[in-house]
Amino acid sequence: LFRRGDREQSHADLERALALVPSAVTVTTLGDLYADAKEWEQAIAQYSKSINDQNADTEVLVKRAAAYEATGAWELAAADVLRAASQQPGLTQAAFDRYKRAERWIEAAKIGLLLIDQNPNFESHSWLPVPPMLILANDKPAYVAFCDRMIEKFGNSSKIEDAERTVKA
Repeated sequence: LFRRGDREQSHADLERALALVPSAVTVTTLGDLYADAKEWEQAIAQYSKSINDQNADTEVLVKRAAAYEATGAWELAAADVLRAASQQPGLTQAAFDRYKRAERWIEAAKIGLLLIDQNPNFESHSWLPVPPMLILANDKPAYVAFCDRMIEKFGNSSKIEDAERTVKA
């Protein structure tokens, strides 16, 4: 059916077939098909079926976040990204970079703070991209707290670069 161009019938048939064997895998598969077709609302609905407050697969959270991003629901996307990144820290840097490029300052600031919390031993150059996000997010208390944290972390460093970067923040 899909090859003959009857997408709606194909999706209906697939949903009926998958309903016979309900599982997180089939829900995710259907969500992936909707996402591939750029049918974001349906993809979000399918991914949401396998996500709850107590349990969520990181991969599904990332997929739903991408679908939310595609619809412009950045706050919802960031909530999924933060949840996924807290489960799988390797996702945080890419998410921070993506939200920064999208000029989503509030979300980038939250993800940037998580990145530093997950990696407190980062070199000072890795801390430097976060303060501008806090300023652009208009979060002065978080900015002040972050600068204080940088001073505490790098204030006694003998490296000139650490002093320079801390002052720049």
